Amino acid sequence: MFLIRLHPRIVGELTGNFLRNPRCIAVQFRYGFITDDDGLKIVDVTEPTRPVLIPRATVRLNHAGRLYVARTYAYVANGAEGLAIVDIENPERPFIDQIFNANGA
Repeated sequence: MFLIRLHPRIVGELTGNFLRNPRCIAVQFRYGFITDDDGLKIVDVTEPTRPVLIPRATVRLNHAGRLYVARTYAYVANGAEGLAIVDIENPERPFIDQIFNANGA
């Protein structure tokens, strides 16, 4: 039997100045991946009523926009700089694996 929510509700929220102009979010397992003015940030959402920011889990990107998360990588549109491919195998210590920009094209 499946429970279908016809009336979604807010159960938790991040407060403070952690996010600056958030643009996109993707959730995979117990982590939320968020792009904002600073780049890619990761939040632990194991307990949805109390999301916890992970202080050392920010990858600085100049133009972070939309993102797609698949297994151990996050693919982040990074404006004119291209596509940032971020290794998130350990979501608490992400790092840029490579930047793809098609040789500036």
